[in-house]
Amino acid sequence: MHKLKWLRIVIALIVGVVFSASEKMSANELSFGVQIETSENQRHATAGYFDLILAPRQKTHVQVQLTNPTDRQVKVGVRTAAATTNANGVVDYETSRNKKWTRMVQVADAVTLPPKSSQVVSIAIKMPGTTFPGVRAGGLTFYELGNNQQRNPSGMQIKQEYSYTVALLVRNNEKHVAAHMRADGMTLKRRDGQTALVLRLRNQSPIFHQGMMIQTRVYRGKQLVTSETQRNLQFAPSSHYDHRTSVGQLQPGRYRVETQVTTDKGRWTFTNRVQVNAMTAITSQKDAVNHWPVWLKLALIIIGGLLTLIGWLLWLLMRRQKQTKKQ
Repeated sequence: MHKLKWLRIVIALIVGVVFSASEKMSANELSFGVQIETSENQRHATAGYFDLILAPRQKTHVQVQLTNPTDRQVKVGVRTAAATTNANGVVDYETSRNKKWTRMVQVADAVTLPPKSSQVVSIAIKMPGTTFPGVRAGGLTFYELGNNQQRNPSGMQIKQEYSYTVALLVRNNEKHVAAHMRADGMTLKRRDGQTALVLRLRNQSPIFHQGMMIQTRVYRGKQLVTSETQRNLQFAPSSHYDHRTSVGQLQPGRYRVETQVTTDKGRWTFTNRVQVNAMTAITSQKDAVNHWPVWLKLALIIIGGLLTLIGWLLWLLMRRQKQTKKQ
């Protein structure tokens, strides 16, 4: 009985450790505050980001106030990047390394905030010498640097945890810019055991596309094989977006793919043809069968460990009982 009781305790501890390790700490957040200072060049009354109208060659500064309400010193890293469209169809203001943007927008790499203090960070903007249509978009990202965090020679931070990004838009005027979009071809790719059609869309205009909806229909001959619709996507100015459509396991053959893109700026339809050969189909099916998600692998390892532990304890218990009978 004592051994069975001990066995229950061990199993409970193991399960508790596993589930507690999988939980995320929801209390984590930035230890400093970020507040933009309104610029005299602001396009119109907006909250939380910069939208500026500036003349060619104009130089100006915008300011962001950082506040440290804690009782410890906080080091804040700062970087600027051009806007791009990420794989999820969302505008990303943090990751692009566009040299034209970093020449136009410059800011200090880091700021040190003493306990219970505030400091204004000044961002220098130098417009190009010639007029450009539409908008150029980027962002200012503020993130906490730990005491042991450094920056490598390329300027990238070694470790990042929590960040806050302020969008920064600049333009010469508010003239209308026509929307143009094109497709640069479709490919068949496999990732994480899933087969997908990837269509590279290119926003050729320096404007944002909001509320983007993409409907993809896959035909074999006149028969509709599969369809998928994705909504509420975004498209950054002058950027590209690799749109993925999950198609499951396509049989060998020729397929026609109709893609309709609808945004607040217009509607476009693209037609592509995809050839699936026997080897591609077989490989895709093997990938789908052999690919197990990480959580499933972890669960199987834990279950295997628990079964091994239980088996070992049962063996010890039976051995002990045999020895008792012999005595």
